[in-house]
Amino acid sequence: MASDLEKEKSARKLRHCRVLLLTGTYPKGLNKNEKRMLRCLKEKFMVDSSGKLVTIEGNREVVIEQKEQEEIVKKVHEGQGGAHLGRDKTVQELAAKFYWKGISNDVIQCINKCSKCVQHKKPIRARAKSSVVEKEVLDQAEKPTAPLHSIPVSGTWELVGIDIVGPLPTTENGNKYLITLCDLFSRWPEAAAVPDKSADSVAKFLMEVMMRMGFVKVITNQDGEFVNLVNAKLSKKCGVQLSIVKECHFQANRMVKRFSDTLETTLSKVVNKDRNDWDDHVNSILFAYRTSVHTTTKLSPFVVMFGREAVLPIDLMHSSSQPSAQPTEPESYEKFVETMKKERKRIHERLMENVEQAQTRRKKHKDKNLD
Repeated sequence: MASDLEKEKSARKLRHCRVLLLTGTYPKGLNKNEKRMLRCLKEKFMVDSSGKLVTIEGNREVVIEQKEQEEIVKKVHEGQGGAHLGRDKTVQELAAKFYWKGISNDVIQCINKCSKCVQHKKPIRARAKSSVVEKEVLDQAEKPTAPLHSIPVSGTWELVGIDIVGPLPTTENGNKYLITLCDLFSRWPEAAAVPDKSADSVAKFLMEVMMRMGFVKVITNQDGEFVNLVNAKLSKKCGVQLSIVKECHFQANRMVKRFSDTLETTLSKVVNKDRNDWDDHVNSILFAYRTSVHTTTKLSPFVVMFGREAVLPIDLMHSSSQPSAQPTEPESYEKFVETMKKERKRIHERLMENVEQAQTRRKKHKDKNLD
């Protein structure tokens, strides 16, 4: 944990480093040992075209002044791309774009001082009997009654889990429920506020999602009667029989339930005092979740889905480079498409390796409990 004195020493060294890189001369008053240390330090940094100090590895912007550091942490945690997510996701987002000593400690202090996070941790709804039943169903799905086997998925939109959260406080728009969906491969989430949890509402939600993202190969939910009703509605809407199944897909059910809990918990931090505007905040929380690094895949759902990082509000405010010009020649576009294909393949291979490692650790832990 970096103290204020350590942070000030680090800031002074970085100021000196910037001066040396810009002018080629040492700041006045440095002794021989300090100059030697500064020469070593400058090998890790460079000055970009806008005059900002950035790291050579990762091209991260160096933020020297403490006041600016605090402002950036607050904007990432609370802003459009933050939505009051927790410590780890906030640290990951900051560390990917910025450099200064003590980022993790600054995030902890920011969250501890955040009135929304400290005072509004109670759930957006009272935990009724139905919620207890849902928890029992999930616990049963997670209970290791036999050695754990993972579900083989090799791409996005092959298998998704769907869940319904509610009833929640009725909003001014008349919404009482949240329908949530998670893609097992990318961890990409979808969610929508709806007035009821009827098969019509769920089918409409699924159609709207699939019109944007493409049709899903398999959709899983634990309610057999619900599955049959939705299947019939979707078949009428799209003219084909989709594979919506009532099966206990451990990862899919567990994942979508966890996302539902995360979404509801985060909503409780940003709603008004009457708790009836939660549907106004769903999209901003979705954006924050999609652009945050997932603990299992070590990648953000946005990167896995689109093969590039999302541009966040903080990027527009602290951009260390100008956007590249768009290619104009047909060959340039063809080369760009080929590059994107290779990048997406690399991302998918990296994801599958990270997931395999995580599943191996989880399987060993669960199978050990059966002995």
